[in-house]
This record gives sequence, structure tokens and C-alpha cells, in this order.
Amino acid sequence: MTPETENISEVLGQYFNEIGRFSYDSAKEILDKFQHNTKLDASFSNFLSVLNNLITAEKAYSSLSFLKSKWFGGKNENTQDLYFILFQQIEGLLKETNLNNLIQHLCIHLSRFVEARRSTTDFYEQLSSTNLKTSFSANDLLCKMQVIEENYTKDFHHPLLNPLKTSFSLECEIVSELLNSQDSISTWKFLPSTLHMHNAKNKLDYWTKNAQQKEEKSSKLSLFSSSSQVTYVLPNLCQWLTNVRQALAAKYSLYFYQTLSKQVTSSELKMNMGRLSVDLVSKVQSFVKKTDAASVNLVYEMCSSDDFGEIGPSYKHPQREVEKPKGLGSYPTIYSCARDQSNNEKRWPVVVSLMTDKALILSKMEKTVYEYDMKQQVTYFLSQVDIQVTLVIIYECKKSEKDSTITQFLQDVLSSLRQNIMSDQRFPKFFNSKAHTLKQVGFEDNRNT
Repeated sequence: MTPETENISEVLGQYFNEIGRFSYDSAKEILDKFQHNTKLDASFSNFLSVLNNLITAEKAYSSLSFLKSKWFGGKNENTQDLYFILFQQIEGLLKETNLNNLIQHLCIHLSRFVEARRSTTDFYEQLSSTNLKTSFSANDLLCKMQVIEENYTKDFHHPLLNPLKTSFSLECEIVSELLNSQDSISTWKFLPSTLHMHNAKNKLDYWTKNAQQKEEKSSKLSLFSSSSQVTYVLPNLCQWLTNVRQALAAKYSLYFYQTLSKQVTSSELKMNMGRLSVDLVSKVQSFVKKTDAASVNLVYEMCSSDDFGEIGPSYKHPQREVEKPKGLGSYPTIYSCARDQSNNEKRWPVVVSLMTDKALILSKMEKTVYEYDMKQQVTYFLSQVDIQVTLVIIYECKKSEKDSTITQFLQDVLSSLRQNIMSDQRFPKFFNSKAHTLKQVGFEDNRNT
């Protein structure tokens, strides 16, 4: 028996709404209730099997469990297998004769959605393989994400699939904004950095507002009454992208601190910096006081920049002519915490000379350059943060190359600034320790039916 189209459309609308907001248990309940109360023919039963398997695949995808081995080792989850089998099921269903028109149209659109998911899974796996200690091209990654979005979002536009399309589009846009933010901050461009960070936050807020996944119900008993409490938690995918944006906000606050400090009072700025996931400015200032450092500096190398007119800590009018910096002016400070700024400027010729002479070593991001000037009795530590940004620590005395406080500070700061967007430091470590097989995750393999 085939249920009325109006009835099935209403049920499917509720189902896809729950999938779109990552509420997989609710989606499962909707299908189970419909299946229990309705007599279905073979094609509808097979279609419900597809929808049940979609829940399983989407749950695995949003948990990012397929990246488990990339970050923590161990057996990799089989999300790609889930979507591959799902795709085969849909293709098999489309070959059936006398298939209901609604099911046929939904299957056509769902097959493209499944292909889109397989593409983003491949993208994240590639992204997670990027070495944290090597530079990577955000532009290359951005182009790949934009191709995925352009290739698929127009292909699953059935009205009932609108929640899936909206969520998928937002996900792609958020990743693109974060990649753009990373690139703009790393190249010290104030306006695009600000705009991309703002867009990423707005899109994340909108996405996560509706992406509340019911995790568990717990009952509270008292002498007089009992109550049930529902706990909501965002899926790992949402948490991870939120963590990435927060980490980029911390980096943004350091790279453009001199501009931000002019916009608000010192107390307001300190309060806002304290809300960040990492207050890098306070970390640097505390380190300078603790170790009696002469200065800690972030230096930008502008010699290889063609778009130097856009570079800097503030907005520049596009029609304003800017002369290309020369000499020491080609190495401005992004941020500097110095006990004596005039004395710090006297050290700049040596800093620039070290950055130039040790450029090859610095570019590998594997070693910190150590230099002690016996004549001046000044110690320099240099380590590259981004392709054109170098962290420089200066002491007006001799310091050991293996000083534990200095090496620990470098490790902490560099891990926060050398941001691979898929760094495990940004990822919520909520993986289930159990390795799932297709049957263990409740996947219905009906390829032979």
C-alpha cells in the first residue's frame, strides 16, 4: 500500500528538519512511528531503509569520526563506506519500475547530496593531513571548497531537502570564511581579516543556533516531585569550527593589537582580551616581565609582497597611493612588547640581518635560530610564524639556547599562531573509543534485496 503523498510529505518534512539540525534521534523516532502506523509496499520500505541509513551516515559525518586516526591514531572510521553503500542503495531504488514520483525525485536529489558529503569528507581528510609545522596555501584549499559548494548545492534543491541544503551551504561558507580569515591575518591585512572574521562569526552563530542535538535525558528526583532534564550538545563538526574561529580571533587580537588598543579604553580592551580562548598579549607581556626580556616582537617581511598597499594594521583607501617601503622599513613590527622601544629600534639592523641570512632555516619552521652577539652582549631568538612573519625575542644579556622557560614559551605561542585549520588542538576530543563496523552502527545494507 502506498501512503498518501500529502501525508508522506509532511512526515518527510519533519524528518529532514531534524536531520538538518543534527537531531538524529528525533529523526529516527519520526521514521519509526511512521513505519509502525503505516502499511508500506516494498519500494517505500526500501526508501525508509535509505532514510535510516542516511541518519547513521550523517551522525558519523557530524562527529568527524572519520578523522580519528588522523589526529589520535588507531582505526579509521568508515564514513566513506557508509555514504558509498547509501549511494548504491539510492541508485538501486531508482532502477525500480513504477516508483512513486515523490520518492523518485527525492532519490535523485539525495544521490547528489551523498556525493557532496563524500567530497567534503575527502576535503577534510586532505586538510587534516596538512603538517602544522609547514606553510600551506589557504587559497588552494579555499578554491577546492568553493568548487565543492558550486558543484553540488544547486543539485539537491527539492523543497523537502531545504534543511540539508541550508546546513551544507552554511558549512561550506563557514569553512571558506575561516580559510580566508587565516590567509588575511597571516598576511597582515586588516580590512579583509576583520570582514572575514565577522562573516564567519555570524554564519557560525546562525548555524549553531539551530544545530542543537539532544544528547541525553536525566531525571531528577526530590521528596516532592520529579523532573526530566534535557541536555543539548553541538556535534563535533560545529564545535570544531567554533574552536577554529576562536583560535583565529586570538591570533587576530595579537596581529592587530595596536589598532584595537586605539578603539577602546585599556580596561575594556583587557576585558575583551580575557574572553578569548588564549590571551596572547597577556601571555607575551607576562613572559617579558618573568624573564626580563628586552623585547618580544612579531616582524613582517614586506620585500616579497606585491600588494603592500593593503598590508598593515589599519584600513587603507584603495585609491590612495602607497610607496613601497625600503630598507629597514620593509620589516615593520606587527606587535612589539619592549621595555625600551628606542633601544629596541637600535637592534633592528641586526634583527633584519639575521632574518635575511637565516631565511632558509627559518622557512623550514623546524628550528629556532639562536644568536649571541658577544660584542654587544645581546641574545636573539628567531622563529618563523607565517611565511612572512617572524617571532623575535631579544635579551640584553647572554641566555642559554636551551633555556626551558624560553623554549616552553616559544612552543606555546608558536602552536597558537602557526595555525593549521585542522590542528588537533582545535578539535573537541569526544570520540567514541569503540571502532564501528557497518552493523555495529546500525547500518542497513540492502544492496542484495
